[in-house]
This record gives sequence, structure tokens and C-alpha cells, in this order.
Amino acid sequence: MFEYELRRPNLGWETAKKSLRRIVGGLSPRQFFKWYHRMQHRQACWFIGSPTYVLTLNIDSQPDVEALPDALDNLAKWDMRAGFSCVGKLIERYPEAHRRIVEAGHELINHTYSHPGNNRARPDRYFGDLTPDQQSGEIQRCHQLSQDLLEYRMVGFRAPRLGRQNGSSVYDALIKLGYTYSSSTIATYTRAWGLPYPVHQEKHRILEIPVGCSVRYPFTIFNTRCSSSGPAPLYHGSGAFIQAFTETLTTVVECDAFLTHFFDTADVMRDGKLGRICALLADRRERDELWLPTYRELVDRVWKECQLF
Repeated sequence: MFEYELRRPNLGWETAKKSLRRIVGGLSPRQFFKWYHRMQHRQACWFIGSPTYVLTLNIDSQPDVEALPDALDNLAKWDMRAGFSCVGKLIERYPEAHRRIVEAGHELINHTYSHPGNNRARPDRYFGDLTPDQQSGEIQRCHQLSQDLLEYRMVGFRAPRLGRQNGSSVYDALIKLGYTYSSSTIATYTRAWGLPYPVHQEKHRILEIPVGCSVRYPFTIFNTRCSSSGPAPLYHGSGAFIQAFTETLTTVVECDAFLTHFFDTADVMRDGKLGRICALLADRRERDELWLPTYRELVDRVWKECQLF
């Protein structure tokens, strides 16, 4: 199993990789995506002979909270469980709405207290710009609110805006809380072929679970807001977005690969996208034994099968 040690990036190598990504993304994105995910079998010791997909949703704005009841109804209709990245401020303001998530059997993921960098809430400052103490405070406050108001103990974290927001100080804060995973990196930017990998923190058990992309844009997170409803959409219209999801899921099944995405709740409910995504996942679960765990279940299997520590 791949073990990752945090190092200072080499700027020359980073520039070369960006150029290579542009070339690959322009010439053969589908072929690269398929090759990349087939390479997972060289590293994964926890696969059980079936493809794996984890569905997660974000709740980082009031529109997301307002769309939550319908989203939960869609998930229940298809007997689907998901992870929800939750912001502490919204838990504080709408505890009953978030309690419904827990009661429905879904997972809550720590998404900080104020979501620094949020276009609606905190556009002035990114999570990565905060001091280690401020980052730790954001994480701890959300964690405590979940325990106090929802009686739910979070064990996973997603950094606002992803990218390279997680440094060693963030993992230190997560370890102190007893967290078992983070999901704050982009799959094709890792050296682990998009698989969950242990971050090098002495003997503490914490995994980084990379967020996946798509066959059409293998170096861009496949997300509703930045793909179909953002200022510069990669997919024009819900039909194109769902088609890209279908093609991506088909490739994951063909490669017996692992992939996870996150979708903004309000955006994925628009035009019935979540219902169509759930229907596709349910169909693959029935026909191809697609495993649809929560992050908690995924992490438990990785540690058990790989016996890393």
C-alpha cells in the first residue's frame, strides 16, 4: 500500500507536470483516465473483485440546506447512503436539518466551522492561508458542534476548496481528534493512482481519500458547481453532465476501480441530477456488484485488509 510523506514541492517539477497534464488532457483524456485507474490494482490490497464508488454531497450554503429534504428523499428512494460535508455554522443554525442526515443513516464529514474561501460565506480568506492554530480551531469547532447539537462524532474531514489545503499541521489536528481520514486532494494529482493512501504521521492511522475526476477532464474535479453551473462550465446542461458521469462510472466498472465524487447539494438537485445519478449507481450495484460504501466503511476495509499498522 502506498505511503505518502509530505514534502515541500519542487517548483520546476510542478511546472513540468502542469504542462504534461495540459497535453494529456487535450490529446487523450479518456485513454489516460482508463490507464490511470487500471494502475490501481498494482497498489490496492483491499479490493474484493468489484468496483467501488463513494457518493458524497456538500452542505456549505443555505441553498444546500434548503435542498436537503429532497436530496434525502432521493437517496432513500434508491436505498443509497452518502457522506455529507457539513459546515459548523450551518449545523449551528439548522440543527434539525442536519439531524435528519444522521437519522437517515448517512455520514457527516467535517468541512470546518466557517468554510474559509466560500464565495457566499468567507470569500476573503482561504483555509490554506490560516495559521495552524486557526485551522485547528475551524476543525475543532465544527467537530464539537456536531457532538453537542447532533450527538454525532465525526471521524473524517474535507478541506474547503480542496487542492493542497492539507499540510502536516492539519493532519496533526485531525489525529488529535481521533479522525481516521481526510478527503482533500485531487485523485490524478496523487502518486497513489487515486486510491486512499496513508499519510506519513508516525504510527497514527489516517488515510487521505482523493476526490475523483471524469473521463473527459481527468485533471479537474468532477463537481456540479465547477462543471455545470459555474461561471465557466465544462458541461453545458444537465444532460451533458449526466452523460459524463455515466461514461466515467462505466470506465470505473470496466476497470474494477475505485472512485469518489462530491456534489453540491443544491446544484445536484437542480434538474433532477441526483435522482439520475442514484438510478445509475443502483443499476450498476445490481448488475455489476458495484460496492457503494460510506467513507467509514471504506476506511475500515482498507485498514483491515492491508494491516498497515
